[in-house]
Formats: sequence, structure tokens, C-alpha cells
Amino acid sequence: MSRTATRRHNAWPDKPPAHRDAPRDARDDEWAALLEESRASDPRLAGRPAPRVERFTYAVDGADDRTATFYGAAFTAADATPRPGVVLFHTAAGPRDRFVEWMAERLVAAGYTAVVADLYGDAWGSGWDAAWAAGPREQLKDPAVLAERALAALRCAQARPDVDAARCGALGWCLGGRAAVTLASMRPAGLRAAVSFHGVFDAECLREALQTDEPPPGLLLCHGLADPFVPAFEATVAALVERGLPTFASCFPFAKHGFTNPAQALNSADAFAYDAVAAEAAWRRAEEELERLL
Repeated sequence: MSRTATRRHNAWPDKPPAHRDAPRDARDDEWAALLEESRASDPRLAGRPAPRVERFTYAVDGADDRTATFYGAAFTAADATPRPGVVLFHTAAGPRDRFVEWMAERLVAAGYTAVVADLYGDAWGSGWDAAWAAGPREQLKDPAVLAERALAALRCAQARPDVDAARCGALGWCLGGRAAVTLASMRPAGLRAAVSFHGVFDAECLREALQTDEPPPGLLLCHGLADPFVPAFEATVAALVERGLPTFASCFPFAKHGFTNPAQALNSADAFAYDAVAAEAAWRRAEEELERLL
């Protein structure tokens, strides 16, 4: 299993790639504008101070003895009081994503320290480029690699002075939902809750438990029944229950893949769509689980 070392900085690498003068955090300008409009009108953020954002790198020594660098972002309250920590796992677009960072802001407003994980090793939003992202996505098809990176992100969050290491949760969207399910199946110490939003997972992503001294984390699966990317949903739920994980599924009959993200209204692919009703209901269920378990 991986070993993790963290190096905290106020920013990621000093210079972006030659073809870019700033990090990319959305598909395009229209996508970014819609997300910013949605964030600005979010009642959960109304009257709340902006969180502090700390960019940092962390190194993961993999099972192949190679060390890779990953790029995290911590969203914190103004004071350094230890709070329950929540790790956020990104979609296939990578860690530089306005939507995921908006969700991190919601968590800070609710009293958590939020840490956006990096499953790709992507400092500058290269994950929005499908050609670039093909490499890390291929690596993550190996369940051991996904587990290694998900666990490293949790341990990185738990090492922070503003996180109560014994009270942590994980949220994931799409690919990140797979990471959250994988992490829950490992039952790492201190992980009490995990939530998957339209996660793309199956029984192959489940791993062996790291410990059995603590109760297993509660797992909430927010799933759209019109999502074509999770054909083995029921079989995976059965496998999770068989492993003794307290698993709850909130299923939305007409919701498609990506239903929580307002910007998916701009996606012309038939498999994707934003569903405002399902998105609100799913987030409320996640809030309830975090409050109950953390």
C-alpha cells in the first residue's frame, strides 16, 4: 500500500504549461459562466465568508516503487480549529473543476474542512483535454492504483491540523464516486461516511478491509436510474452489503449521468443531463449522512 508525504504550499507549480497562461477549471467559458452563476445564487453560501484555499502537493509511493506527485486543495474556515474532514474526489475532468470547488465551499459553510483530492497528477486542469486524460484514466482502471491514490488523499487530509482525523468522510462524483466506494470498502481508520454521486463503479473496484476494529463507514449511493454507465448497480450494492458495509441507495428514476452539475445542461450527449430536483435531494441526503456519522 502507498506511503504519503505532504508538502504544503500556497500555490501549485510556479509556471503553467507553455500553451496555457492560467489553470483550466471548466470545459469552456459558457460552462464556467453557468457554474459561477449557480454558485453565486447558492443559498447555502449566502452571507458566508469565502473559505481559505490552500494549494499543496503530496507524493505517493506506489506499489511499483515509483513516486508520483499529486496536487490537492484544502478549503478551510478562517480559524485552524480541528473540524471533521471531507475528501472530495473529482470527475473524469480532473481536479481543477469549478463544480467540485463549489461543493468544497458548501462543506466549509456547513462546518467541515474540505480537501479536493487529485487522482490524476494534474496541476493545471489538463484533465479537461481528453487526449491528455487518457493516460491517467487508463492507470486508474487498475483497482489497486485507484485504491492507492484514494487512500493517500484521505491520509493527507487526516494529517492536517485543521482536520479531526477520527471524523472523516469522502464524497465523489462520476469517476470520483468509484474512488469513494473503493475507499469505503477498504474501511480505513477514521473514515465514517462516504457518498457517491452518479458514481461509475462495479464490484471489481472493491478492496480488502485495512482494519476491522472500527465500525465500517456508512455508504450512500446517489444514483440516476437513467444513467447508462452503471449497468451493474444492483450487483455492486449486493456485494457491498455482503461485505458488511451499511449501504443506502437514493435512486432517482429519470436522472442521467452528471445530474448534480448545472453545467451538464450544456452537454449535448444524451447520457448526460442536469436534474435540479434530484441534485437538491441528493445533496440533502449527503448532508444528513455527514451530520449523522461525522
